[in-house]
Amino acid sequence: MRLGDAAALARLALNALETAQAPIFILDRRGRVVHANAEAERLLGESDGLTVGPDGLRAATTAHSARLAALIGRAAGSAGEPAVGCTLRLPRPSERPDLTVVMVPLLQGAEFPLAHNPTVMLQVTDPLAHAAPNRALLVEAFELTPAEVDLVADLLCGLSVREIADRSGRSIATVRTHLASVLAKTCTSRQSELIRLLARLPRIPDHSIAGHPRADRANAT
Repeated sequence: MRLGDAAALARLALNALETAQAPIFILDRRGRVVHANAEAERLLGESDGLTVGPDGLRAATTAHSARLAALIGRAAGSAGEPAVGCTLRLPRPSERPDLTVVMVPLLQGAEFPLAHNPTVMLQVTDPLAHAAPNRALLVEAFELTPAEVDLVADLLCGLSVREIADRSGRSIATVRTHLASVLAKTCTSRQSELIRLLARLPRIPDHSIAGHPRADRANAT
């Protein structure tokens, strides 16, 4: 029963990582991947600045791979040293903006009956990634209209008010009216605050919010 409870708790914790909009890896002290959330798997699939091999995570160059491994070791508290958080920027062969990785120590002093004990959480920030909370969540949380949800999605993709107006066929005045309504509903006072708020929302599957009339209307659009 205790093993079953522990396994269920572990599944819940891993499922929680799937709601994060950032790539997150759980690593052992050697940098081998114990778990990667969906965003992390997507990033690895791009093979652009971060890949994985038998010996763990690797960067685009040998020098950066060595630096990454050393910092993972620091975050794991290797060689009798206390574990400390570390940060590293990784270049990408595509010449897109660098990835920023943050390594956080986990569960110091804990031992697990696993082949690879999880000791480090690594989170990756991609400057080109766009937050994408689902439509039903935006409607449920802030009572946005379908047009306002469309506006929010475009803002999160980095479009300006003029670009959104051109893309949607609406006037700039109409788009600004929708934006003013969104700001009021989200209790934000400027566009930068709105983006910061929306970027922090988790990614939740549509079926997890289904059943509410407003959510159903959002999914229908």
